[in-house]
Amino acid sequence: MKVEEGMDFAAWRTDYKWGAPLIAASGLPGRFDSHGVDCPFVFYHRGRYMMTYVGFDGWGYQTGLAESDDLIHWRSLGTILCRGEGSEWERVGAAGTWLLKATNDLSELPRAQEGGREVLDGLSRVPGRGL
Repeated sequence: MKVEEGMDFAAWRTDYKWGAPLIAASGLPGRFDSHGVDCPFVFYHRGRYMMTYVGFDGWGYQTGLAESDDLIHWRSLGTILCRGEGSEWERVGAAGTWLLKATNDLSELPRAQEGGREVLDGLSRVPGRGL
């Protein structure tokens, strides 16, 4: 299915709602997502669902990574884009979200690819979880 101007998305809508956030603020002091989360981006990579999301700790933003086997239960793996790592522009915040699509085919799963091979820049920085 190709995205076209004026396209009717009614067939993609659902009346089913889960009733609770799939990922929420941790509430844990010192965590990058202690006060809130935003901008979830879900993709499928090497047999599992992954989600990047932005966490707020009351001072600034950082980007985290979570994984799931069923798209309902998510495990946070930690930060992948931290503030204060490098230049002045990221001193307070490092909020990243992505759209990884090679085509306009809505049924195609997003995959991070470059030159025909899968790449996930930054995601391999999760301690102990090289992708």
